[in-house]
Amino acid sequence: MAGTEGATVDGAYGLNDIPSALLKYDKDKDYAGMVVYIQRQIAALTYLIREKMPRQKVESHEPTLPEVTERAYRFYLNTAATSHSSGVMTETWVFSDDDARNFQKNDFFQINGLFYNKTGTWTTTFSATSGVPEQVRVIDVDNAGSGGTGKTNVTVSRGWGGDGTGTPADVQTTYQLVLLTSAVSEGSRSRKSIGKNMVTDVNYVQKFREPYEATDFEMEEDLFYQERPEQVNANLASMLLMKKIEFSAWGGIKNKVTDTATNKILYTTGGMIDFIPKDASHQINYGGVLSPTGWNAVLKDIALNGGSTERWAFGGYSAVTALNNAFDNKIRLDMESSQRYGLQIYDFEASVGLRVKLVTSLALTELGYDWDFFVLDFGTPSTPYFQYMYIDDIFINDGKNGQGIQANDEMIRKEEFVGSIGFIRRAAQYQAHIYGITQQL
Repeated sequence: MAGTEGATVDGAYGLNDIPSALLKYDKDKDYAGMVVYIQRQIAALTYLIREKMPRQKVESHEPTLPEVTERAYRFYLNTAATSHSSGVMTETWVFSDDDARNFQKNDFFQINGLFYNKTGTWTTTFSATSGVPEQVRVIDVDNAGSGGTGKTNVTVSRGWGGDGTGTPADVQTTYQLVLLTSAVSEGSRSRKSIGKNMVTDVNYVQKFREPYEATDFEMEEDLFYQERPEQVNANLASMLLMKKIEFSAWGGIKNKVTDTATNKILYTTGGMIDFIPKDASHQINYGGVLSPTGWNAVLKDIALNGGSTERWAFGGYSAVTALNNAFDNKIRLDMESSQRYGLQIYDFEASVGLRVKLVTSLALTELGYDWDFFVLDFGTPSTPYFQYMYIDDIFINDGKNGQGIQANDEMIRKEEFVGSIGFIRRAAQYQAHIYGITQQL
């Protein structure tokens, strides 16, 4: 096994088997890349992650991986702010400790849905004379726990920019507060840095082994023309291996157990389906028949979660077929991406500026998500959100001195594909799952 990683091993795929599209993998000595490329139709997600983003070699089966999370800028009160007095603009609001640690003096919040006309009148209904959403200045942030267990008192000044008259309206826990801006006074010191613990995702590297063999009878038969029997069986084994890796990339659950019989650890890598947050903003119920207007609307909902302007939407066979039918088979084929990756890739531009690449996934259909879409933000090569990680990338274990791994008394030739592979997953807040498409084809 030593020295076989990255080598093109004659036996499963010889050099004569490499078409022109695979020459780059041979040139780079990327044997694993060649295997993934050959089976890309059944392993589209694995292939695209591996091809688009830098592969990451790791040294541990449970590496600590940095998550990508935005600093919070939208908040809600922990307790409603009520019982106000006329002309009194200084109030104490209660936030959770986690939220309040993001605040400091001279932060300004905009209260969405509560309008203030600067002359003492507040209203929740917009009109020509209602003014703009009220802005609130932070005066002081007390210590954590000052508002009760897990709560912090924050002193604010209401009605910023107004004349200081009138009775401020109640602020409910349902009102969204947006961190609008921060200001500093003349000659002030630098604002304090808001510390934050690094969030990590310790996904696991999983060991994959897929054997193939040929019996002595098969090797004696003259029925395989230019193919050796182990080459045929190796191709079938590589298909099954890549299907298992692709299924893990989608449906895998991160876990590890210790086998009580061997006292050895078994790792399984986590996939995308388990990774996407389980809330209505990321698990989006389409709730009806696909249509161009409905599709455009759901992409708007996805864009509101933030992230980059490019997404990759993987759909089951029925979901993609229904979407094509909804657009009267006039969905634009992305020729550049299709030629680059050797897959049929469609291209959408949503009205909110979100560009979506559409890929058909056999794995999703086989996993029971035939009518679903998973819309993934891959990030950029400099800040990738998904990566293919490995301790040992796919290689062939052909035994000591290349004599096979069969037992000494077995009349067979046996080898196996081996790989220690997992998936780096970050920026969960930018990923989405669309379900609830109700139509029939």
